[in-house]
Amino acid sequence: MGYTDHLVPIRQSPSYSKGIIYTKPEENLAHYVAVLRQQEQCAYVLVVAHLGLSQQINLANLPECEGVDYILGGDTHERVREPIICKYAKVVEPGAFGSFVGRLDITVQQGKVVADKYELIEISPSTYKADKKITALIEAQEQPFKEDIYKVVGYSTIPLYRYFVIENPIDTLI
Repeated sequence: MGYTDHLVPIRQSPSYSKGIIYTKPEENLAHYVAVLRQQEQCAYVLVVAHLGLSQQINLANLPECEGVDYILGGDTHERVREPIICKYAKVVEPGAFGSFVGRLDITVQQGKVVADKYELIEISPSTYKADKKITALIEAQEQPFKEDIYKVVGYSTIPLYRYFVIENPIDTLI
């Protein structure tokens, strides 16, 4: 299942969410977990969330989350190296911008999940070299725009990070 922040229509431009209904996960999560577990006979339930780490942890501690195994989050871009064990589910986030990948291995024996293991894997350019064909494809697509892409438009006296939870210098600049 997937959930995003129910406040999107309030925090974003109205055109961004026009026609989409947003609900708080706790309003209907238990219903969908019951459908997946009982009706669909799912042995494992994952929630893919874009709620923010603190909201995901809160959700994983609510009774409505009973029956969810993992919440796989991504909104606040935290590097969660070990799953955060909550009352009803485990919560993880794999960082941001492709710098890490979260890997979840599930062991199934005789149709039942008997173990799970989460790992945060760093994606380092020294370990994972760029694919030459993809690099050439990107360069070909950038070619008509190179002058604009590499044009210096200003300088900053502070690092323009985008890894903070509440406010980020690059977001403030933009």
